[in-house]
Amino acid sequence: MIRFDPSILLRVPLPAMSTTLAPRLALFIALVGSACSSTSLAPEPRVHIDPSGATWVAPPEAKPAQPIAWSLEHLDLQDHGAAETDETAETAESNLDHDAPHASGPAPAHEAEHEHAERGTHVMDLFLGGTDEIRDRDGYTFGLDYGYHLGEDWGVGAFAEFVSGSRRSFAGGVMAFYHPLEPWFIGTGPGLERSEDEWDPIWRAATSWEIHIHEGLFIAPTLAYDWNTHDNVIVYGLSIGIVR
Repeated sequence: MIRFDPSILLRVPLPAMSTTLAPRLALFIALVGSACSSTSLAPEPRVHIDPSGATWVAPPEAKPAQPIAWSLEHLDLQDHGAAETDETAETAESNLDHDAPHASGPAPAHEAEHEHAERGTHVMDLFLGGTDEIRDRDGYTFGLDYGYHLGEDWGVGAFAEFVSGSRRSFAGGVMAFYHPLEPWFIGTGPGLERSEDEWDPIWRAATSWEIHIHEGLFIAPTLAYDWNTHDNVIVYGLSIGIVR
């Protein structure tokens, strides 16, 4: 950087300068402009003196400037990247807000509905077993049972059994049942039995344990106890059922 010294004008010999006012004024303006420049990056003018003694100032060489289009494009790319980052953050936050109610919802109730959907509403099973008349004979029993779930744990049902080899030939009735646990079933209700050509009222209490062997298919060891006017009867066997 050239620093301006006013005494330089006094040390320049007059014969070495042009006799016209224009070259002196141009030289003075160039030197003042160069001295007053506050940045070291500004281009510096070049002073030339011809052999004849004429002095002239060459224009400074312009440094190549960075293309404005590149700068604007660079800024656009930066702004676009920042916008994409903000959009991604907002999307992630929105997803978290959307999933939050599901994560904080009542999981036990949802699981209970899922279990009820798996178990179904209608239950039908085939019963094979025996009938033990405590004070008389035993017989083979074949029966059909039906159940309908009123809720998650409660339901109603009906049973019909055909017996051979004992005084009882038929027994049937209705029951209300309850599931203390998912596989455990207990039920009770009134009914009728056909014994020696007579119809007698009975009251049955039954329990079973369901073992699911396939989707919608189960087996259940079953035990029932019947009270009647003549004798009490134990019914035992295995139920094979479907759930819909």
